[in-house]
Amino acid sequence: MMLFPKEGVLITTPKKFDMLDFINRRRKQILVHSCVYYRFGTSIISDDKFDTWGYQLVDAELSHPKLAEKADYHEVFKDFNGSTGYYLPIGEPEIVNIAHRLIKMKEDNYGGNFR
Repeated sequence: MMLFPKEGVLITTPKKFDMLDFINRRRKQILVHSCVYYRFGTSIISDDKFDTWGYQLVDAELSHPKLAEKADYHEVFKDFNGSTGYYLPIGEPEIVNIAHRLIKMKEDNYGGNFR
């Protein structure tokens, strides 16, 4: 499964929707794109897409609190309300590496348009 597909590319999902996987994926996307924006001063996705992802995450966490507790970065996202990723730990090496790769992909392969 691709975490960050090019616009228009279908994501293959298992037949049974995995909410824990969804929460983990959204949290990582929020972290990475917050890093891209706040640490590197650029963006790959639109503000609207970030907001959509943030509010989808909050909704999933509120609807499935026990799964949210089991998901990666639980402590970090305890107070996340979907509006900003400014205060998130965007300096972790894994997050920074993914952000670098996405920025490079944006510059090299996609002509700057990930929206």
